[in-house]
Amino acid sequence: MEIIKWRIVDELFSLRPIDWNSRAKQRVTEAYEKRSRQLIPRPDDPTPPSVPFTSLAGTYQHPAYGTLELCALPSIVSLKWTKSSESTLPTESAFPMTASCERLIDEIPTRLPGTANTSDAVPTFFAYMDSTWLSHVRLQHFDGNLFNVSGFISLPIIDASKSVQTKTKEKQRYWVYDAMDGAPSTVEFAFGQLDDIQGGVTGFGVTGGFWGAAEGVEGPEGETVQQRAEVWFDRV
Repeated sequence: MEIIKWRIVDELFSLRPIDWNSRAKQRVTEAYEKRSRQLIPRPDDPTPPSVPFTSLAGTYQHPAYGTLELCALPSIVSLKWTKSSESTLPTESAFPMTASCERLIDEIPTRLPGTANTSDAVPTFFAYMDSTWLSHVRLQHFDGNLFNVSGFISLPIIDASKSVQTKTKEKQRYWVYDAMDGAPSTVEFAFGQLDDIQGGVTGFGVTGGFWGAAEGVEGPEGETVQQRAEVWFDRV
């Protein structure tokens, strides 16, 4: 959208044409490299969350950011922890997906190419996001109740001649990039009574610059996940 906007501005004011597409790609590349330098590697033996991963899937809501339905990649429903103290996660047959989650997971290879690896042992969730600056959100487990967050914009490739040939010999029809501007955002889940109908999950808080504050602005502080969250999503 930014590329189109500035191209129109150039035309309206008869300005010297600028290759906004190349500028945008350079900005995305620099943001990715910056984020890669900031990320802390996932522990070799990460601690599982307070509840099974499948209990974290579901719908969460924020009054401004809207509703997110976290959909689990199929690989996590059969994941087993090597620690003897942890129970095995439910089998896929015991973990039915909603129709919207089935559609999202099916669309990932086409609309979000290169963002998911179902053979990876890292538990991952995806969600649609109804926003002008994000179309999808991905949560990847880091350690304990913490997940790394990525926000993507998925755009159709209009010019078929520029479609990318993939390993499956099918042409890539969408272009996707991480739109978080290099901010290493994190989600932390919070829990109440672990025996309630939602597995004890009360919501999750987002930190790490997700709210778009200026550089150097300190985030909220507090004893609870909700108090120190920049953005808090309630479990619905």
